[in-house]
Amino acid sequence: MKKLIFSAAIVISSLSVGLASIPAVSASSTRLGSLSIISVSMDQKTITVTPPTSNSPGSWTISLDNPALASINGLTLTLKSVGAGQLTFTQAASGSYNSASRTTVFRVNPGHPTIGTFGPLTAPLTAGSYQITPPTSNSTGPWFYTLSNNVVDGRAIATLSGSVITLIDAGSVTVNAAQAATANYLLGSTSTTLTITALKPTIGAFPDLSISRDSVGVFSLKVPSSTSNGVWTFSSSSPAVATVTGTTVTPVGVGTTVISGYQAPNGGYGSATVKMNLSITSTAPTVGTLSPINFTLGTNSNSLVLVPPTSNSTGTWSFTVADPSIATVNGSTLSILKAGATTITAQQNPTTSFGYSAKVSTPLVVSAKAPIPTMPSLNQVVGDPAITIVPPSTSSTGTWSMSSSDSSVAAVSGLAITVGNAGTATITLTQAANGNWLANSTTFTVTVTGLVPTIGTLSPITLTLGTPVSPIPTPTSNSGGTWSYSISDPSIAKIVNGSLVGVAVGITTLSAVQKPAGKYGQSNTVQTQVTVKAAPVVTPTPGATPTPKPSVTPSPTPSPSKTVTPKPTVVPKPTHTSVPTPATPTPVVPLVSAKLVGHVLHISSNNPNVKVIINGADGKIGNNVVHPGTDLVIIEFGAKVIYSRVFSVK
Repeated sequence: MKKLIFSAAIVISSLSVGLASIPAVSASSTRLGSLSIISVSMDQKTITVTPPTSNSPGSWTISLDNPALASINGLTLTLKSVGAGQLTFTQAASGSYNSASRTTVFRVNPGHPTIGTFGPLTAPLTAGSYQITPPTSNSTGPWFYTLSNNVVDGRAIATLSGSVITLIDAGSVTVNAAQAATANYLLGSTSTTLTITALKPTIGAFPDLSISRDSVGVFSLKVPSSTSNGVWTFSSSSPAVATVTGTTVTPVGVGTTVISGYQAPNGGYGSATVKMNLSITSTAPTVGTLSPINFTLGTNSNSLVLVPPTSNSTGTWSFTVADPSIATVNGSTLSILKAGATTITAQQNPTTSFGYSAKVSTPLVVSAKAPIPTMPSLNQVVGDPAITIVPPSTSSTGTWSMSSSDSSVAAVSGLAITVGNAGTATITLTQAANGNWLANSTTFTVTVTGLVPTIGTLSPITLTLGTPVSPIPTPTSNSGGTWSYSISDPSIAKIVNGSLVGVAVGITTLSAVQKPAGKYGQSNTVQTQVTVKAAPVVTPTPGATPTPKPSVTPSPTPSPSKTVTPKPTVVPKPTHTSVPTPATPTPVVPLVSAKLVGHVLHISSNNPNVKVIINGADGKIGNNVVHPGTDLVIIEFGAKVIYSRVFSVK
């Protein structure tokens, strides 16, 4: 008994050990992604769907709650009808993953029908009608038809009733076919061409005709011959000129109209049309002449109103211009465009009493000034060689000439300018009239810079208050120009009416500049010192004591007269002349110089407030780059020229 119990315990213990070595298996959760609504068209016929995302490798199946929408084969659906239902994706369990499913909306929309070929159609006119056969289609919708391009010159060549086309005349029409929408298919359409064939009749002549309005009241048209027996009808394009009833024409007014004839289809022949010009004439009016027109471009807004010739008719006038590049006409207004010569023609239109007038022509001559481009001004130096002017290019071929406002500065000979004295002259360049071009001119200036004169020095000047110096001394010079003077300190001395007048005791500076004259330009500035001294003090000499004269004793009783005691003479005290304290002198004229080295002109000055001008443009103290030629340097101080010189740059 004990033995049996022990054996059982051993078995149980061994079983426990075996179970403990086998790992436990637990089910995992399958997680599916989201799905969007699936919308397809019947045009697609089949569709393969994609399951939602999943963390499981299990296989997929799909199912529809509405099997009428599509049949299923794996994940592929074959579309059968339009509608909507629930499409369910189911993933089978796999390993530790459980089964899961996801549902979305599955919608099938109507598609476009597949329409077969609707090829070109042909029918003979003699058939009278044509039955339309619809093209093939996978839709069951009914067909509807319309015609387009079936009217020619206002007349129908075919009509439609249902699917039957009535053939009226030869030609080509467009047949439009439309298939109505159904539950599964949208509206479909297509088109083709129906050609109606017929014989073409041979038509005889229908010539133009011209008659006088007063010659006949009415007349009959001669119907042209034809191989067809179709009925003819006629019409007039301008009833104000002539009307047509049947084949009877009634002239109404002077002018031209188009008579159109139409022969209807008949006996296998198509229709035919003919046209002829009918001119209704009348007596021409008696008209005068047109005066020649001469016009200058640029006047009267380049337009004028044409005055027609005299006439015994009241008809309106028409004007034409032979060369519309010179002028154009609108009504009676002539617009001038450019210089040139052309012809204007006028003709009077017909009235009820008169026909067209004879054409009247007159010449139109348009003249203009050829624009001359602006000529540059010239800057020359006395002694420069003569200059030959090359005239600018213009539209005119007129000859050129020149004139000068001052021949002493710039003398003109032909198109050459000879430089003379210093100064400025205005040159007028004129182009003579030629053809339709009037004379025109332009001007430019020639500025001639004179030579710098050679001048001497000024000696220092001493003057006394109250004693002016006149005339003011001048340096020696080879120029005949007048001299201009300035004082650096007008509180010490002034220049009054050409005289140097002292104002107060002190020292100042006199600057002298010689103005241009003849071949010489302005001189350099010459300076000297002016010393103003006080007038000398004059002490008056005392006068003599007067001697009294004896008194005369009256008669007859003489009495001794009193002796007059003379009063002492008052000796005047010397007047003390005060010497004014010299005023603080203002800055004197700066010392300046100019030196040319190569193409660099160096200007120096002991005062930075000077103004440097080189060839009319602002320069500077220091280095100035100059170009080959002549360069005029002027230095100013206080609005006065203190230096002037011409440099030749190679």
